This record gives sequence, C-alpha cells and structure tokens, in this order.
Amino acid sequence: EAVELEEHLSRVASLCLGIGSRLSLDDKTRAALVQAALVHDLGKLAVPRDLLMKPSALTREEQPVMRGHVSAGVQLLRAFGVSGAVVGVVAAHHERWDGTGYPAGLAGEAIPLEARILAVADAYEAMTAGRPYHAPRSPGEALAELRRQAGSQFDPRCVQACFLELAATQEPAESTASA
Repeated sequence: EAVELEEHLSRVASLCLGIGSRLSLDDKTRAALVQAALVHDLGKLAVPRDLLMKPSALTREEQPVMRGHVSAGVQLLRAFGVSGAVVGVVAAHHERWDGTGYPAGLAGEAIPLEARILAVADAYEAMTAGRPYHAPRSPGEALAELRRQAGSQFDPRCVQACFLELAATQEPAESTASA
C-alpha cells in the first residue's frame, strides 16, 4: 500500500508539472504545485483505513469523515511549517469549478489555479489506477470523463492542458482512445 501511494503521488505530481508547464506557470509556482501534489492526501492519515479501502459508495455518515481529510491535511502541513502556497493548493484541491466542491464551496477563478490543476491530475490518476470501489479505466476513457466534467467539476483550460500533456507523453492509442 505504501508503494502504491508513493507511485500515485509521483504520477499526480508528474502530470501536474506537465499541465503547469503547458499553462505557462513560472518555476516557483510549478515547484509549489509539485510539492502540493506530493502531500495533497496527507490528511487521509486521519481517515480510518476501512473507510479508505471501502469497496462501495460512502454513506451519508461516512462522507464528512472522508471529506475531513482536507482540513486534517491542512492542519498537519501548517504544523510542519509548509509554505502557505502549498497549503492553499492542498486546501482547495476538492473544490469544483461550479462551486459544488468542498471544503469552502469555491467556484471558478476563486479556486487557485494550482488546485484546479491538481484536481484534474488527481482525478485522471485515480480513474486510470483504479480504486477499491471501481476498476481502472483506460486513459482514453478517463480523458473522456474529464472532458464531460469540464465546466462543471473541472476548469476547462486545465482539462485541455491535461489532454495536450498526455497526448505528448503517452502512446497515441493510450491518450486518444475514446477521447
């Protein structure tokens, strides 16, 4: 599990770096984005393991516990003296473009760009790697889902940059199938 988590975080960070480059983020901002990607799920240490590994949808009672990983992560990062830029990205990585995310219900440009990038990269990685509650999707299926959610869950610019990054770095059949 630890190796799997490390690989997940590494893949998310790598994709964030590529998306950030495509969106012309400066070196300092890209560095903070990569740092945030590597620690964005730190708060899951506060979530019971059985909840993290649950093979079905979370109940109404379980959802707030899972969502609490964001504030737990922010508290841990602040306690460790992590930069405010990194903490801000972690705090907002579950916000949604349309304002239906959490914890603050931010929408659109009110969500830091780096958090919008992280949301896209994390979702793509989660879809293609699979989770206890769903089988992995092909890269093309994951990209198609990101495109469906562009403008609601995700910033359309970040989705487009993700598509371009994956098209440039993966085998053509992997990145464009079903997209």
